[in-house]
This record gives sequence, structure tokens and C-alpha cells, in this order.
Amino acid sequence: MRAVIPGLELRASAQRIEAVLQTPSPSGARLLFLMGREVVCVCLYCVIHAMLIHVSFIVVAHLVLFDSSPWSYSQAASRRSLSS
Repeated sequence: MRAVIPGLELRASAQRIEAVLQTPSPSGARLLFLMGREVVCVCLYCVIHAMLIHVSFIVVAHLVLFDSSPWSYSQAASRRSLSS
């Protein structure tokens, strides 16, 4: 069993905390790397999301402007060739 003297225990605890605070953190560069990687992932997500929205806008605009689906042109062409 260890005898605990409150003043000494408190001083030792304060010295440990001070030692931890004064040591340079080796994980700072790793933290910046991880944050940078997260920023790149978020940017890639935004770019891919914007591309998908752009493609869907083009498809919807095509359907609205031409009032038919893009793959029905071959059906319309085959109907024209059958009727003539």
C-alpha cells in the first residue's frame, strides 16, 4: 500500500499535466493530413454530385424540349420506314 500525501500527489499530477502540455504533439502533422484528406473527399463528393445534377438536368431538358425519350427516335424511324 502506498501512502498518499495530498500535496505531493497534487504536485506530481500537475507536473505530469505540464509535461504533457509542453511536449510537441507528433500527431499535429497527422491531424493536418487527415483534415486535408477529408477536405479533398468533400470536394470530390461535391464535384461528383454537381456532375450528376448536370447530367440529370440535361436529360430532363431533353425530355421536355423534344417531348419524347431519346431512345424513341429509332422507333419513330422504324415506323416511318414501315409506312412508306
